[in-house]
Amino acid sequence: MFNATFRRDGSSLFGPDVRYANFPSLGVGWRISDEAFLKSVSWLNELKLRAGWGQMGSISNVPAFNQYSTYSAAPGSNYYDVNGVNIGSTQGYGASSQGNLLTKWETTETTNIGLDASILQGKWSFTVDVYTKNTRDLLVPSLRNGLELLVTKPLVNLGTMRNTGIDLQLTNQGRITSDLSYDATLTFTHYKNQLTKLNDENTAQLVAASRITNALITTQGQAVSSFYGYQIDGFYNNQAEVDAGPKINGASGVVGSWKYKDMNGDGNITTADRTVLGSPHPNFQMGLNLGFRWKGFDLSSFVFWNQGNQLYNYTKYFTYMGVLGGSVASGSYMTPGHPKLPRPPKRPNWGRSHQWLYSLCDGQFEFILCRERVVSAG
Repeated sequence: MFNATFRRDGSSLFGPDVRYANFPSLGVGWRISDEAFLKSVSWLNELKLRAGWGQMGSISNVPAFNQYSTYSAAPGSNYYDVNGVNIGSTQGYGASSQGNLLTKWETTETTNIGLDASILQGKWSFTVDVYTKNTRDLLVPSLRNGLELLVTKPLVNLGTMRNTGIDLQLTNQGRITSDLSYDATLTFTHYKNQLTKLNDENTAQLVAASRITNALITTQGQAVSSFYGYQIDGFYNNQAEVDAGPKINGASGVVGSWKYKDMNGDGNITTADRTVLGSPHPNFQMGLNLGFRWKGFDLSSFVFWNQGNQLYNYTKYFTYMGVLGGSVASGSYMTPGHPKLPRPPKRPNWGRSHQWLYSLCDGQFEFILCRERVVSAG
């Protein structure tokens, strides 16, 4: 078996010079079960080996006016006369958004090899896919450098991302009685995400997470949107540990405060000691679909398991970090001989960016298993 397709797509969301792009694909397959040497295997219904390669374009998150710079008028900000008085009634205009005529299609190139099998008259079926996906010209919002106007920045093409992984699916179906039938499907997926290129200079992109500044980092060789910050290495139990520990921006630590890991070994904790703390991408994901049918009724359920990624626990941040009016969860502070949570001192080494690692948690325990269960009947 062989198939091939070719697409040429265009979109008015992009500028005239980059509006069109080409996306070819091809696939081959071998139905091994049709070969003469397997004809005598009665329990094997189908065995097929397949491989494919193709490219696909994406414009899913591009706004309609991404290529245009726009201006707007508002009485409170740009109604002013020629003398610069902003309380007048003369209508004026100010920059609202910045456009980019060079933003183009995001392209995902996928190579995969798969195997499909069915046995015992379809009672059991199995599918496995191994793939590599390279997404180039990633469409991401352009970051403001701090010296620019407060205008909406355009989406730009920035970097190449690679996902390599494996998908498995096992299905069993049959009858329990003449009126009661069932089907069960178990899925498993594992992938590794890595940014292989980031702009021409490979300079890291730092992104805030609500109240936490520079909490996420996207940089070459790491997973996209990795958690980023200071590595906590316990906390100071006594003055001797403070004296032996590194400075924090040139100042000494305080008993009961965080002890940070000196990543570069210079004896002083600065922004140069920030590091990748964890990944939002899971080690694997599993799902189980169960269905039952009895006469005119059916019951279906779905269970999803996510393992190995990390999340930022904002509940922990608000209740343990003194954010809600300075309150902290009861019994959380350390006491002599009973270390718990460091008491946050009013010193240079205490701030929102330093609370980052403490509020990270394992995704499978904090969110997924508790909430991703669905049961329906009809």
